[in-house]
Amino acid sequence: MTQQDLPGIFYPEAAPGDEYSVAKGPAPEGWETHYTVSENGTEIGSVSLRHTLTGRLFEAYPVGARDLEVEPHGDDPKALWAATHAILAQDPACRRIVLAVPAGDIPAIDFGERAGYRYVVDVEIHGDIELSLLAAEPAWVLKEPRAIETRAGH
Repeated sequence: MTQQDLPGIFYPEAAPGDEYSVAKGPAPEGWETHYTVSENGTEIGSVSLRHTLTGRLFEAYPVGARDLEVEPHGDDPKALWAATHAILAQDPACRRIVLAVPAGDIPAIDFGERAGYRYVVDVEIHGDIELSLLAAEPAWVLKEPRAIETRAGH
């Protein structure tokens, strides 16, 4: 199957062009940062971010110090896709951006996947809340070995 066989999916290696702009703005309560995304001067959506260590997902998986949780606002996955690229470019040490959606919510998972995120796992967090986690990771993370015994120092 080729990329052309899957229209509507935005691939991590295909970076947004000059037609996209990502502007920082005031964050909503409970979030650290907020970005508004425009395509050709027209707003197409926005995202809110917080460090995973300070949010609701801190015990959901082995969290990295620079991991971020994202909450998209709007119906266009291109906004999440463009914002994700901008965020990873601004923080090259960020290992992953996590999108948490209600467990099994197929339209929400599809939205994340069309924005370049990949489904990782279902988790249960405090309050018996079940979530499906999707992640966007930079290429350097994806190239690292997954088996612990193949990592440096092991």
